[in-house]
Amino acid sequence: MQSFPIADLRASRGDRELQREHADEVADVRGAHAGSVACPTCNASGSELSWFYFSSPPWTWQHLCGRAGVIAFCDRDEVQVASFISLMN
Repeated sequence: MQSFPIADLRASRGDRELQREHADEVADVRGAHAGSVACPTCNASGSELSWFYFSSPPWTWQHLCGRAGVIAFCDRDEVQVASFISLMN
């Protein structure tokens, strides 16, 4: 699994417009995968994790290494548990 910098994850998670634009995708991915993921550190189930849309910073898109998709994140351990990338350049 590709792991993204925590600062980039926080920036996407805090971007209300980005989250609003992709709310349906997040809900679909969570519904399809929450039962199959768990935090490797604390064993929190998929339903206990935070799910949000991620888009890598603008410079990554400019350098043709941008990624975007849904992230499953454990708030307790501040760790990315899974990524479901749906867009890359």
